[in-house]
Amino acid sequence: MRIAPGWLELHGLLEAGRADEVVAWLRPLDEEHRAALALDLAAVPGRAPLWPTREHSTAYAAAAVGCAPTPAKAATLIDRHGWPGGDPDPGPAVAAGEHRALPWMPELARRLAARLPRVTPARGWALPAGLLRATGTPPPADARFLDGWIAHVRAETLPADPFTPTLLPLAFDRDAAASAHHFLPAVAECLRAGAIDHAPVLERCLANLLDDGQRPGVHQAFARLLDDLAPNPAAWLRLLRDGHGPAATRAQAALRATAGPVERAALLDASRVVLARPEKGLVRAQLAWLDRLARTAAPAERAALLEVVGVAAVHHDVTLQDEARAILARHGATPPAVVATTPSQPPPPWPSPAPRTMPEPIGSPNELAEEVVALDGGRGWDAVALERIAAALVRLRATDPEGLAAALSPVTGRLRGEIGAARHAQPPVREVGLLLGTALRVAAGECPDRTDALATLRFAPAAFAAENPYVKLHAVVALRLAELAVRLDTEPVPELLATPTRADGALDPAALEERLARLHRAGRRPWPHDLAQARYRAPAAAEATVRVHRLPSPPWRYYAEVSPSPGAPDPYGLTSVTPSPPPARDVHGAYWAALWPSVLPGRREVVAAYLLPAIAGATDRGFDADPRLLPLLAEVTGDAGPATATAVAYGLLCPNPVRQAAAVDALLLLPAAAAEAGARVARLAEAGVAPLSRVVPLLADVSAADPGVAWPLARGIVTTLLPADAPAPHPPRGLADVLTAAAAVVSTRPPGTVLPGLDRLAAGPGSTRLHVEARRLRDALQQAS
Repeated sequence: MRIAPGWLELHGLLEAGRADEVVAWLRPLDEEHRAALALDLAAVPGRAPLWPTREHSTAYAAAAVGCAPTPAKAATLIDRHGWPGGDPDPGPAVAAGEHRALPWMPELARRLAARLPRVTPARGWALPAGLLRATGTPPPADARFLDGWIAHVRAETLPADPFTPTLLPLAFDRDAAASAHHFLPAVAECLRAGAIDHAPVLERCLANLLDDGQRPGVHQAFARLLDDLAPNPAAWLRLLRDGHGPAATRAQAALRATAGPVERAALLDASRVVLARPEKGLVRAQLAWLDRLARTAAPAERAALLEVVGVAAVHHDVTLQDEARAILARHGATPPAVVATTPSQPPPPWPSPAPRTMPEPIGSPNELAEEVVALDGGRGWDAVALERIAAALVRLRATDPEGLAAALSPVTGRLRGEIGAARHAQPPVREVGLLLGTALRVAAGECPDRTDALATLRFAPAAFAAENPYVKLHAVVALRLAELAVRLDTEPVPELLATPTRADGALDPAALEERLARLHRAGRRPWPHDLAQARYRAPAAAEATVRVHRLPSPPWRYYAEVSPSPGAPDPYGLTSVTPSPPPARDVHGAYWAALWPSVLPGRREVVAAYLLPAIAGATDRGFDADPRLLPLLAEVTGDAGPATATAVAYGLLCPNPVRQAAAVDALLLLPAAAAEAGARVARLAEAGVAPLSRVVPLLADVSAADPGVAWPLARGIVTTLLPADAPAPHPPRGLADVLTAAAAVVSTRPPGTVLPGLDRLAAGPGSTRLHVEARRLRDALQQAS
């Protein structure tokens, strides 16, 4: 191949990272010479280092803009040489484009904006942003470009930024606005200086605080911005009525401290809503406020205030009922027989989790491409989707290789060496996204680098002797994907053996026998790791023995030890887990842990042992574990013993409401584990791992869905914290609330239930709330007998 004149000199400048000299060298060339150089530039392999330098990527970006004939070719060249990792300076590329007077600079910027990385969009954002600013083009509303802008905003640049009018209103709808530590403070500083308009920012801030679907951290971040927005009383009342808990509490404090008067009719209307809310602290503070106002009010106004207090007299929480009735009695009023407003009602019935069904196999290459795109777009993977994709790759490779390659080629062009979120496991348990990406490229007819796949297979089964024994199930997933990447075109088979017949990962033994027979008739040998996984998915002959231990010091972490059943086939040693030392940390690959239950779908306790570190870490260390883990654990079959109960207990105590809801779903599917889960909740609260108050509202949710599960859970907590054979110790904070909630579900207890530790506490002297609630529960038990 002939090279263009001057290519060697240009290539030397590129490799040296001399971007300004590249621009100057290209300036006198005509378009024909530039097009020839673009061909040479395209022939350079994309061999930038793992962490490309800014100088290297800037030089190549300038050359791409200065030589490429189209925006698509320019974007491809830039992408191959250090972007976005090198985060190139846009100046030289802009200079190269302006000299050529390129009409497609905005299109190039839009193409690059669409290719920004999902996880870290700030890296590489400066180049498309610089091209857009240089051409005066409005910014795209793409989520990744918007997140990159949020990451780059500073107080000194925000008012004059041409992107601000378009992107600032949209930024408040992104989680990145709350998680970027500098963005909201920059907005606040501009508000104080009068550099940006106050009204639209206040409206967007209120919208976020009124959105119940937002994460708690988002609410807290926007609540802090309120101090600079200085809402008027009407806005505070709106937040008090309908805002998320922390925002409503802040609004309540602001209204009580305001120097100006609060319109009394609006306050009473808001109070009717507040007194029906489930947040006890908020309701209690509102009652105290109304009580203080009633003491100095005129008779007619006092009557109106006490009528509103009557709303709390029928609250579903009995302690708030008692406080409201005490206020009414203090002012000489009685609770009305019928309250004009709608009284507080218990939470709506909890929807029972529906069992999943296994979808039909993927039928065509185009459907497969759509499934791959859907899998790549999500943060957490789904085992059913992964199994369907793997099965379709093998089957379509055998029946329609040309159609498969044509459908997957556009998809693989979008992948950066991996598929899915960028989460990395330690070797030899390689990143499963990288392995699946390699398999997809093989199916698309490409020749990808299979070094990682071959390394994974070379270390098997030694991979299972990893330092952390809790990644064994992750290793099985990695082995199967590595086998798929290596054998798909070298040892093709008509179908996979291990594809499950149920959504939980189970495989019908009859289906496995039929597949083996078809494989034999086709004259093919089964892939070894595929066959091993298929046998693990068959019904378990015997359960392994699982023991749960607790670390003797903080964080008091529970962990599981697994001993295999004698004689049970276990080629990978999955039913043997001996932690040494006991783990007190997160699990490598925990972000992929939703794939693990399907590896051993008939051994729930063993799966619970593997998932326990990830689930526990979300509660006691704030790790971002997948909320699907507990429902998936409940979905598989097998015994529900101490490891399962401990995992559910950690989920019930998790500060994240989404994971708490998942724990409730799991508990409803595993009613036999309720009492043991309650006991574990008590032990964790007693050790200070999590406050007991987190589980109190869940008792009502469980009772609404299945009353027969709520009482064993409450009894497990009460009997553990109030043992029968010893004087009552100093209980953890929140036990009184548990006793109150237990009294509300006492009608579901079995006949003849006795709680000796409770009887001792209720019979003793004392008038604390704990004693009052113990007597309430004791009386409820006696009345129900």
